[in-house]
Amino acid sequence: MNDTAGGRTPEYGDVALREYLRMLAAPQAEPAAGAAAGVALAMAAALCTMCARIPARHLPWAGPLADECESVSERALTLARTDGDSYRAVIAARQAPDGPGTRERRQRIAHALSQASAVPMEIAELGARVAAIAATLATDGHPPVRGDAVTAAALAAAAATAAASLVAINLADAGPDDRPGRAARLSADAGAHARRARASIS
Repeated sequence: MNDTAGGRTPEYGDVALREYLRMLAAPQAEPAAGAAAGVALAMAAALCTMCARIPARHLPWAGPLADECESVSERALTLARTDGDSYRAVIAARQAPDGPGTRERRQRIAHALSQASAVPMEIAELGARVAAIAATLATDGHPPVRGDAVTAAALAAAAATAAASLVAINLADAGPDDRPGRAARLSADAGAHARRARASIS
């Protein structure tokens, strides 16, 4: 059952993959792009955890990275859920009964969009971090899991890029706000890390 119908966003970590994809494909406001970016980040971080756990006995620096990525994976699932909760406020602001051209309504929507940008902003930040870790694991980690690290870097970069796009869309009319620029830089950094990871197999 999709809890969004009752006004509650489910814990995506407790939803079967097929059910999650059904929810994502449903003609409704959420889960949508933000949740998908969060789940992609969770998968990237989980892959990094595995890649760092396997050689931790021989590479002392890998253990702390595994612990960090495990925490990021859990946080990413929380962000995937929170994205739906925060965007629901945007929908409510847009559906408010007062006139479409009122200043109060515009301010209310702008505030809701600003608040909703916090989740994709954090996904972009964590995506860049996980992409950097994945690149390190790809170039300096255990060779048998290099493909997993490269995949993790690609997923993390995709999550960061998607999240940066959402920040830019949400804040397009917000006036002075440094978050779109910061998110774009994080996306670029994540992409560079993914390319570094990919270069480790060429």
